[in-house]
Amino acid sequence: MLKAITLDIPSLGFHGDLEFSKGLNVITGESGTGKSLILEAISHVFGRKTQRFSKLDRYTISAIVDLPDDVISKLTGMGYDIDSPEVSVFISKKERTIYRLNGILMTWASVSSILGPLISLVSVDERQSLKKESFRLQLIDRFVDKKLLSEIALVYNKYEKLQEVIAASEVNFSLLTERLERLKLLENEFKEVADYLDRYEDMLKLADKLKQAENILEKAYKIKNILKNNEDSVWNLMVSVESLLSALSIDIDVDCVYDIISEITDSVENIIAEYEYPEMSLDELEHIIWKIQRLMRKYDTDIEGLKQMVTQIEEVDVTLRQKRAEIDKLREEAKQLEDKYISLSKIITSRRKEAVDTIKQYLVQYSRDVLGGIVDIHLAQKDGFFPYGNDIVEFVFKVGKKTVPVYDIASSGELSRILLLLYTLVPPKQEVMVFDEIDAGTSGNVASKIAWFLKRLAENVQVITSTHSQFVAAAADMHFSVKDLGVRKEVKMLEGDHRIKEIARLIDGGSKGAYDVALELINSYKRGDMNG
Repeated sequence: MLKAITLDIPSLGFHGDLEFSKGLNVITGESGTGKSLILEAISHVFGRKTQRFSKLDRYTISAIVDLPDDVISKLTGMGYDIDSPEVSVFISKKERTIYRLNGILMTWASVSSILGPLISLVSVDERQSLKKESFRLQLIDRFVDKKLLSEIALVYNKYEKLQEVIAASEVNFSLLTERLERLKLLENEFKEVADYLDRYEDMLKLADKLKQAENILEKAYKIKNILKNNEDSVWNLMVSVESLLSALSIDIDVDCVYDIISEITDSVENIIAEYEYPEMSLDELEHIIWKIQRLMRKYDTDIEGLKQMVTQIEEVDVTLRQKRAEIDKLREEAKQLEDKYISLSKIITSRRKEAVDTIKQYLVQYSRDVLGGIVDIHLAQKDGFFPYGNDIVEFVFKVGKKTVPVYDIASSGELSRILLLLYTLVPPKQEVMVFDEIDAGTSGNVASKIAWFLKRLAENVQVITSTHSQFVAAAADMHFSVKDLGVRKEVKMLEGDHRIKEIARLIDGGSKGAYDVALELINSYKRGDMNG
């Protein structure tokens, strides 16, 4: 709450000291004396920049503000030494604007983010506020269990994060699928050589050896045939010779000849085993080597790269199956969250319908009093997933058989009065509510009802308003008057007879009859008489 403010603007001859109450604070005065200037200065204290103060060359504003615990915690967390809820604010402008809190410099961005939410300039904010779907929902959600609202917001956030993960996984899966398709196109190219890649280096060495050993193998096979492998071989001839020698009774030992033939044959077999590649011929071997080398040139890689390409086909295929299983699991989790969201949304809609019925009755009962027409409230649903459920709230004017959103056709004053009406039923979150001549252009009967609702709102929050209405002035807990004295403007707190005379001035300029009426008005609001 704002406890006090001192405003000094030398160029306008304006100086004012105001100490505010918790309840309804009213500022009266002739047009052009500076009532709105005071309200703008108040907004300045809470970090709101205004066009009028931006144009001023020099001014000072000092104020005392009573801060709530959550704001004190924020300031303490930012390193400000706040040892009491009551803090001093000092704003000065010469060449540039300086803002100090308890003597410590603060940036306007910090002031606006921390202190700004404590105040509402209803004449400035109401149209934008009522246009915001979230704001309209917040009004009726004061009647809804906060646990339900927190739970659906939590489910929504989980669902949204899960959808992001699923989307990223789907993209990854799509890329892997494309990669696998490209790799599978290589399968036919690699089919003939895949089994030989691990032995490529050995095949190169063997091919060189076979090229060098063609003559050796040819001779080795020839010797093998001569010695043992056909009917005319040396071995068979020795068998015939041995038989003839026996027939001629020639006793010569020929076993050594067999031994020599066997030894030579074994040596030849070793040579053949060393130089012969049993799986394929040299031509076949060279063909495989050529194909492998062609693939290396085509894909600009070495033998290890080819091996990896073959391995990747299987690895990507396995990875795809794993990713598909992961995505299916994520989708199942998302489905469970969807079901939970839908269930919570239905419950919240039911609670909101009850709240709408309550607000509707209130609006129908009182909107004509402060607006001259009836404001209604509608609740509808929309498809999709949202952090606050699927409901849409509209405040509407009934125009014949049609209904039109209030922010489309209502004036700023009417919108201010609609919010005043709503805030008396659903107290605002702000600590300070500022109205600038909310009663402007209204009849006496409507103005008296506005005064009553301002009084009622002030039971929950601090209300500061300027007015030309005797009813609003009579309802005040604290009354200030601004006067233009020519060379300077004077702000005074009014009590007793001075206050009665000011209210009489608002009635008819200050006649004796108006004085009596003013006194009765003050007493009637003290009694709580709605009609003033």
